[in-house]
Order: sequence, then C-alpha cells, then structure tokens
Amino acid sequence: MQTIYNLILEQGINFEHDELYVEYKIEVPAGVHVNDENNEGCTHTSLAKSVEGNDIAIFSYNFSVQLLMDTKVTDDFFWPRILVKVNAEDLWGRYYIDGYGFTMLPQSPGRHTVTIPCWKPLDPLNKRAALFNYFVSQSIDIDHLKLGELLTQSKRVSRIGLATETSGDLKLNISCILQAKNFIPRDLLRQMTYNSAIKRAGLHSNLHWKIMKVLIEFEKAKSQFIETRNRFEPNSDFNTGTNHK
Repeated sequence: MQTIYNLILEQGINFEHDELYVEYKIEVPAGVHVNDENNEGCTHTSLAKSVEGNDIAIFSYNFSVQLLMDTKVTDDFFWPRILVKVNAEDLWGRYYIDGYGFTMLPQSPGRHTVTIPCWKPLDPLNKRAALFNYFVSQSIDIDHLKLGELLTQSKRVSRIGLATETSGDLKLNISCILQAKNFIPRDLLRQMTYNSAIKRAGLHSNLHWKIMKVLIEFEKAKSQFIETRNRFEPNSDFNTGTNHK
C-alpha cells in the first residue's frame, strides 16, 4: 500500500519566545519505506505576533512524504508519526528549545487539522540552570534523544520520568491519500482491461487494429504531402508585363 501525505506546518501558538523555527522528522517502523528525502527537515524562522490575545508564529511550511508499506505486519509495527522540535533564538543570539511534541499521522484519507501540544524539560530545583537559562542560553535539553523520541520501546513513545512543563501548541494541516490495488473493486478492474473497452465500443479487436493502421498510414501520407509542398514552392511574378522564356 502506498500512502501519500501532504503536510503543512501551519503555525505555532503561545510559545515562550518570538523568533521560532521547527525541526521535524517522520518516524516509520520496519517494513515501511520512505520514497523521498522529505522525512526530516527544518522550517524558516517566523516572528510571532499577537492575534486576539494569542502569540502566533505563522510558518505555512509545506512538504510531502510518500510511504510504501508491506502487507505483512510485525509485532513491533506502529503507525508512522511526526516528531517536532520547536526552537527559538533571541536578538542576543541566545538559543532555546521551546518545545517537543509528536503525533500519529492520520490513518484515514482526506484532510485533517491536527494540533500537537508541546512541552519542554524542566529542572525547578536547579537555580544555577535557571540563571544560565536567563543570561546565557537554555541549559536543560534532551541530549541523548533526538527530536523528542523519548524512551522508545518498540512502538511506544513516552516522556515518563522527565520533569516537563507545557510550552505551546503546533498546528498542522495534513492531507492523506491511500493507494492500493485491493481498494479497487474487481468488476471495475475488469472494465479497465483493453478487451472490455473494445467490447463496450462495439468493435472487434481485429477491426480496431485495422482502423488504427489506416489512420496511421493516412497521417504519414499527410505529413509527406506537407513536407513536399513546403520544399518546392512555385516562383511567382506579380509583374504581368514580364515574360519568362
């Protein structure tokens, strides 16, 4: 089965900092193959603005992913998911991670609006980390995990055991297309065959090919005639007083 996703990282809502950009990664299990190189990437930087009491950073970042899934399902199979990491940088060059998050990609075809609630690691008892975070840069990060892929045990993702706090929401628009031969009814497949199309037109297969052969020969003769006419153009003299001998 082939699954096509067209994703739009639409906007970030109510994150702590203003200049935001998002890193993303499409995580797939064994037996699922990604057809292109868009399974991970990064958006441009967007400046958040206040809209009706909410700080909104608009990305409208569009990318597509094509997945090929095997028919056999293993025990460690999980549905593909997107992992996100919201980054920020202020005017002083200080770097922050404003949130991690993930969500399963839609399993049904159509257009879906998805909101990912994001969180970030927290160490409330470390005063040194708080001072470092305020004056220099963020000191607390998940250095042994990539893009919020937390404590992955087979098909499950969790942040149990980490001190975290909510940070903001990331809104996505996802369009899903599912393609598989099994989705086509058998009677429709029979109608799509060549012989069935000839029968619906009321033609015998031999008669059809004879007609096609005549049309092809006619097109060849027409092309040769046009080529010959363009090659030998007659000389015309509009001066009637001149005679050619």
